[in-house]
Amino acid sequence: MASLNMQKNLTYVGRGYYIAKGDPRYWHKMLHFKPDDPEAMYYVGLDYESEGKRNYFLYQQTKHSSYLKTYESCLEKALHFTRKASLTGYLRARADAIRIGDELNNLIKIPSIPSITNGSSKSSTSQYLTLTLIIFLASIIIGGGIYYFLIQKNEPFNKQTSVNNNFASMIPYLVKNEKPEDLPEISYRETTIYIDPLRSLPLTDALVNTLKEQYKIDQKTPIKIRALDTGGGTEKGLAVWNGPNSNIKVYIYPDDQIDQMLFESTTVIRSALYQFAKENGYFPPKLEDLTKPLPNNYLSSIPEGPQSPSKPETSFTDGTRGWVYNPGKSIKPSSSELISQIEQVLKPNLKDLKPIPFEPLEIEIDKTTNTLTLKSGDKPLRSYPVALGKNNLTPEGEFNIHKKIANPNKNTPNSVFGTRALELSNEAYSIHGTNDPSSIGQNVSNGCIRLNNPDIEELYSMTPLHTPVKITKNYKKDTSTSLVSSKVQNSYLSKITNPYEEDNSTYYYWNK
Repeated sequence: MASLNMQKNLTYVGRGYYIAKGDPRYWHKMLHFKPDDPEAMYYVGLDYESEGKRNYFLYQQTKHSSYLKTYESCLEKALHFTRKASLTGYLRARADAIRIGDELNNLIKIPSIPSITNGSSKSSTSQYLTLTLIIFLASIIIGGGIYYFLIQKNEPFNKQTSVNNNFASMIPYLVKNEKPEDLPEISYRETTIYIDPLRSLPLTDALVNTLKEQYKIDQKTPIKIRALDTGGGTEKGLAVWNGPNSNIKVYIYPDDQIDQMLFESTTVIRSALYQFAKENGYFPPKLEDLTKPLPNNYLSSIPEGPQSPSKPETSFTDGTRGWVYNPGKSIKPSSSELISQIEQVLKPNLKDLKPIPFEPLEIEIDKTTNTLTLKSGDKPLRSYPVALGKNNLTPEGEFNIHKKIANPNKNTPNSVFGTRALELSNEAYSIHGTNDPSSIGQNVSNGCIRLNNPDIEELYSMTPLHTPVKITKNYKKDTSTSLVSSKVQNSYLSKITNPYEEDNSTYYYWNK
């Protein structure tokens, strides 16, 4: 029992290492082991911001410029990590990155001029020389300005001057999640770019990079960049630069559709509730009951949902983020009624949110194209290439996810089943990872369905226990809805191994 309690307070980060959840340097250590983890980037950024605020408080008390410089340095680091997390798609970091950027842009850099006191003669002399030097440098700057305005400014501009185009990379930019309301009525040099969500850079990067390229061509004329999607030509965002001495402003338009990651996360929890209710005849008292140890691990963890929740779970909508969960005392008898009921039982804790429709998740595997598709109703969410059975050994029919196992046969070096497995109701077969990525896309197994390890880890985190699985030939994939690229990570979903989902007492012999 003591060992289990200890494990609850530890996070496994791979290669046999654990981090104590109470460690004040928890997120810094997490980022060391997982440098691409957007959640770790975000919290490390907030740590730097807190450290900066402590130094700013000391500056206000002492007026020592060293504290002000440290404050500025900490804000720069905070902005770096929160912006980097935001650009990976970690939505909760976006507002903080904007706020920290504003704070940094508004920082008043006050030169520290030492005051002359009645101290030692040596100290007074040093302070006097410092003050004299400042006055001397100021006189040079003022003299240069007078020379420019009286002489240079009136000379005809008849020779070509060189411009440091690298200055474009130094123009700060602010990101707003809204449509612009009051753009100045000036003449812009306009450019339109087209965004393919499966192949393009993140929208903010695409807009800013294009604008800076245009800036290198002309450093005086205001610039406007519009972003349209390649599908229907809908305007998705705008970047503007109003001319010299102004910052870049980026506007990311709120989507009329539900945010993709929020839709996915809501659908994952609702699907787990749906399967739990069908299996047990009631809803779990708490959402965390969906994350019990194997074999009752409907989910590895509860997606954290929109932004950083002050309360992960509440019974009423107050806009404090997280989830609103009202399980009630009974479930509806029919599947259609149960689906409608779950739409009311579980909602994101956001005010003025457009209703999120729900259809339970299901997996469809096409033996003709060696493709696995995760769907919500008619909406495909993910599509992965798979390896299937040689000589048509992969069975066709309708199954369900009977068991979820993390790191199957963990103690076997280079396990053929990879890092995750979803055992089917026909227990001779499973959907699992692989130690042979070159086999993906081919018919080489003894009947099991193989995915690349990163793909099975993502599928595992999104797929609840008892999810239906249909294996067929000539499955007609719905091409009317664009799939989300497997490269686009949903930062609400955790793929960190939950040790309670490992089964070290069983050696698995699926038809690999």
